[in-house]
Amino acid sequence: MQGLMTYSAHETLWLAHHGWTDFLLGYPCFHPSEIAALADARGLGAEVALVCDSLEGIELLERHYPRTAPSLGIILE
Repeated sequence: MQGLMTYSAHETLWLAHHGWTDFLLGYPCFHPSEIAALADARGLGAEVALVCDSLEGIELLERHYPRTAPSLGIILE
């Protein structure tokens, strides 16, 4: 992956709206609005990889990430 490392899902979405397309989100985000922002960024065509530090976090993402959205890359730390 080559692109930008972002701090939050909302920052990722904002940058995707401004033409950036390749992201590594280095901090876990589990609030439903953050998960929706990641789905929206993917919907804009951005590639997004998310660092996750627990299996519980991945399970939470799985529960709340829209099934119709393009998939996220997950990096388990």
